[in-house]
Amino acid sequence: MSVSGTRARSRLLLGAFAFVLALTSIAGAVIASEARHDVRSSTLLDIAAPIDGRPTTLKETLAVSAPLIAGWGEGWRIYDVQSTDVDDRPTKDSGLDGRRLSWTVRVTGADGEERWIRVTGGRATRAIVASSGRGSGSAAGALSESPQIDSDAAVSTAQSRVPGLTGQDGSKAVGLHFSYEVDPQTGAGALSVVGKLGVDTVRVQVDPASGRPIAAEKLVFGTGLQTSIDGGRTWNPIVQLQGTPLALATDSNGRAFVAMLRGRSLAVVAKDPSGWREVSTLPATAGAWVRAMAYTRGPSGAELAIAAENGLWSLNLETSSVRADDVGIVTRLASTAGGVLHAIRVTAPGATEHVFRAADGTWIPKPDDVGPERLLAVGAGVTAVGLSSKGGVSDITGLLAAAGSDQLIIASGSAGLVRSSNGGTSWRPIAFPGKGPVVEISLASDWQQSGVALAREYRGAVWRTGDSGDTWEPVLPNAGQIAGLIFVNPETAFAIVGGAQTWLPF
Repeated sequence: MSVSGTRARSRLLLGAFAFVLALTSIAGAVIASEARHDVRSSTLLDIAAPIDGRPTTLKETLAVSAPLIAGWGEGWRIYDVQSTDVDDRPTKDSGLDGRRLSWTVRVTGADGEERWIRVTGGRATRAIVASSGRGSGSAAGALSESPQIDSDAAVSTAQSRVPGLTGQDGSKAVGLHFSYEVDPQTGAGALSVVGKLGVDTVRVQVDPASGRPIAAEKLVFGTGLQTSIDGGRTWNPIVQLQGTPLALATDSNGRAFVAMLRGRSLAVVAKDPSGWREVSTLPATAGAWVRAMAYTRGPSGAELAIAAENGLWSLNLETSSVRADDVGIVTRLASTAGGVLHAIRVTAPGATEHVFRAADGTWIPKPDDVGPERLLAVGAGVTAVGLSSKGGVSDITGLLAAAGSDQLIIASGSAGLVRSSNGGTSWRPIAFPGKGPVVEISLASDWQQSGVALAREYRGAVWRTGDSGDTWEPVLPNAGQIAGLIFVNPETAFAIVGGAQTWLPF
């Protein structure tokens, strides 16, 4: 099985999550199918689900559906198998043993007719003709192999790849879910385990032949770039850029930089008065994800520090050359007005360290900031994140923005937003009307005079303040989940906003 093909598929996959079936019944899905294809659905099997039915694994589900499919004659092939919440009352622990009570098996005939089978409690309980026209499951896309690895073994593999992976507990799906479907790049089967890690929906793809993990990905909700030229009041999409925006940065001259995923490559593009231009492409070894990006003055002049999937990279903005920076895996970046680059790097699973880059290019730990995911305010203009007890506030979860040496806005775990005007010695609450935690703030360059800033909720809206945080108004109601919110001058701002759901490397 081609690992590169599966990764290419997973990095580009757009659209609704496969087990959205958990939101509705098969009958409701049939009505939607009829509306799309203008055909009459036919019920082939409809019996009561067994009261004492037991959950089944993926391979057991395939074995249950095989006699029914064989009875339809030649030419029927399975192209998709999904666990669902239909006919089930799942809990967060459902699926942790690799078994689910309810599954949907979708098959296609030689003429493209699409049929769905529901397997509940170890029995085929319902079968319908979903479409008589050529649907997404044409014979050419059908599974040509049976999985050698079952879903129970896939759970162990997934949890070893993503320690802490557990079942979901939300409106769209509950517990661990499974899928076995065709990889459109290779035509081979792909076995996936989908669950939760913290607030993230995470998918681990497992090679169904060898049992090896292929990729770990998280579901994100931001795939578009928008800009404002009136200080963040109104926004318009930017349509001329190709790719998925992942991170934003700005330099001291008001240029905007965007890290883009294009196919399997990471490109950096810049916006200056002459328009958009491509600056450079990172080596393939950088990976396909950018966690953070920051402008700084490095040993060789102006550069972008890019925390990519597989390490930190430095892009020289004068020569467009790229070099690897030997600091390890970095999750956060910040640069002081003096050009000192600070980073949070991973030292062990669940453990991080605050380091800064010295003038000779070496990285030095900051001993007074050693907690997990911490980066305290380190000077004028620093973006800071993490845990802190500075100023007697013990539950601060993120120092999000700093302007000058005496103005700070931060996000607090219990008090929403709080603000300091004395360098963090004392804080006062800011009334924030949003529903979720604030995970990102961008201050206008004239913040201390204008009081203009933008704040982004996790999976929520972008809000704007024009009075230093006293009042807020929503300006982008569906900002999405990918981090990206910057002012490049007092009037011009950029934001990565919501769009189709996207699986990207975790």
